[in-house]
Amino acid sequence: MARGWREPIRVGRRHYRDMSRLHISSLAFACAAFVACADGTDQDVVPQGGGSEGGGGAGGGASTEPRPIDIHVDDALGLTVAFLGYPLEGVTVLTHDATGRLLDEKITDGKGNTTILAIDGGFVSVAKFNPNYNGFEPEHVYQRLISVRVVDGMSTLRIPVASDRRIESVSEPMAVDISWPAVPNASGYSISLSCLYGQYVEAPATSVTIASYRGCPLQTTFDVAIEAYVASEDGLGTETVRYGYRTGVEYEPGAEQTVVIDELSAGTSATISALGLENTMEVDDFRSGRVAPGAMVVGLSSPTSVSEGANGLDIAYAAPNLEGLPLWTLGRLDPFECGNMAFSSVTEGPEDMAIDPQRLAMATSANDGFWMLGPGDLGDAIRFDAEWNDQVNMSVLWVVYEPPSRDGARIPKLEMPEDLQYVYGPLEILADVTPLPQPIDILEADDFVGFFDLFQSGVPHHMELRLRDPDCDPYNWE
Repeated sequence: MARGWREPIRVGRRHYRDMSRLHISSLAFACAAFVACADGTDQDVVPQGGGSEGGGGAGGGASTEPRPIDIHVDDALGLTVAFLGYPLEGVTVLTHDATGRLLDEKITDGKGNTTILAIDGGFVSVAKFNPNYNGFEPEHVYQRLISVRVVDGMSTLRIPVASDRRIESVSEPMAVDISWPAVPNASGYSISLSCLYGQYVEAPATSVTIASYRGCPLQTTFDVAIEAYVASEDGLGTETVRYGYRTGVEYEPGAEQTVVIDELSAGTSATISALGLENTMEVDDFRSGRVAPGAMVVGLSSPTSVSEGANGLDIAYAAPNLEGLPLWTLGRLDPFECGNMAFSSVTEGPEDMAIDPQRLAMATSANDGFWMLGPGDLGDAIRFDAEWNDQVNMSVLWVVYEPPSRDGARIPKLEMPEDLQYVYGPLEILADVTPLPQPIDILEADDFVGFFDLFQSGVPHHMELRLRDPDCDPYNWE
């Protein structure tokens, strides 16, 4: 939603730090009835329509009859994403009514698409099982179940899923000769190729030969990135000072390919102003980098500095000038005793911006079985989480998204089909989602459906979310 975005505050150049815990949790709807669910147990049932102050709920002319919805499932944006926007084939898609009763089950095709029957006020879910890593039996299997409330007028829906796949290519290996211009005072160079191949060489070397490279699964091209390092001013580490990139190199099994990087260029800087913050320790988990196909992140870096500014804390960061690769910037602000605010953006390059950590609402106390948000904006969607161990080596994360609402009731457990078999048997929901609603806002999104078009994608957007610490004293909600 466009509300709440502030004009850039331009200040001096500085840089970012590390943020890997963009872990959210939330969802919203009001409960009106108490009925018998599919498993014979009594559970709360959510009516069609949002709770108080809800926008985008399945109210008004919402249909009570099943209707088709076109679903697209692709890889979610992440530091280890295999191919940004890569369609996920063979993923199970489920639909349920508002009580949690199973309605339909489909499998995505080679383009990550399927059409499934759904009902307004119910749910559409994606079940994603992450199998072997690098061809070996995993020590820990991870299952994701992502559920989205079906709202009136929803005819298409994109659902991004973090696949975490590490499937090794079985193509015949090829040799790659890579060269680049020398950078003055460089201590060494990092060379990255698509799909998790990396190598470091010390200066004065300006070339390297990779004798055996298998490329990416089912891909006919690959990319190459070079980062030049110099010793930091304190002498305790190194800094990346120049970047080079070559895209669309043809993969030729059994052949030898020469790749020449003609130029290594410097990056550019920008500043994010965290409004109202005074303590630099309140800026946490901050990073920025260019996201390239094949699990490549070029120029991943922390802030150059965090300092006091005119309206709060100024976080200065830098990024390589590599046109065509989206810049992913993310971080977390911790000015609250029982929660924090996380943000991320996908842009064409570094840009000055301002963020108000107090803008979005945060979970507050509510009666048992219900949840409530305090004052503030509700955003475009609300998310809840549940996580449990299904078997000895299998973890399950269930995430539910709903249209924004000020309060609501517990989400029903969803009936799983018996044929949804994985390594350890059928998938079952063994835990309730947390009663901690966490609002998410994408500033460029117009509504709940439009939120998913941009969420965890490589399309330029700015996202903010408000989290409450589940380990905080439940009796101290102020």
